[in-house]
Amino acid sequence: MEKNELQLLSTAYAPIIKDLIEKDAKFFMFKETIKWAFNYGEESAVIAAVGKDNVIHINLFSVMSHYMNKDLYTVEYFLLHEIRHIFQHLIIDDYQNGREVPFDSKLVEQWIFEDNKENYIKALDENGNENDGYFKQDIEIDAYAFSLAVMKYKYDEKLIQHLYVPHQFGDAFWSIVNDWIRYFKEEKL
Repeated sequence: MEKNELQLLSTAYAPIIKDLIEKDAKFFMFKETIKWAFNYGEESAVIAAVGKDNVIHINLFSVMSHYMNKDLYTVEYFLLHEIRHIFQHLIIDDYQNGREVPFDSKLVEQWIFEDNKENYIKALDENGNENDGYFKQDIEIDAYAFSLAVMKYKYDEKLIQHLYVPHQFGDAFWSIVNDWIRYFKEEKL
């Protein structure tokens, strides 16, 4: 894709992303502005990823594909997932700098271990197959549970039943999702 075309399409789709983020801000549990940018990759399965700089890199091709299929739910779900990783990064930073965090130190230390580039298990293995270890990382379980809970809280089940929930997740995962939903109800979010 040419640079001019990418800029034109980015300008057209930016309000959609901005609106999704703004509507979900009440769930984030932090006040930092969400920084994001479009990139372009022909692999529509990868919607977004957050770097250590806490900038979400959003695959414009994937957003366009989901938009054309009238499925912004999937885009929102994975944005929420990446935003939760930003939250985790902020908690890790606070913990490493001696500030109080609202989590058990063992969990935060596990997040630190898993978030380390050398320890992090990627979603796909070297052959492009789903990597079970990825889904067993606390950092990923937390991000998936949080994002799914927000979606289940906001939308009718029929609208979101197609969202990807890794088959590796068991009862503990669903308990976390339900705990989040109860919390959202109690807080009247």
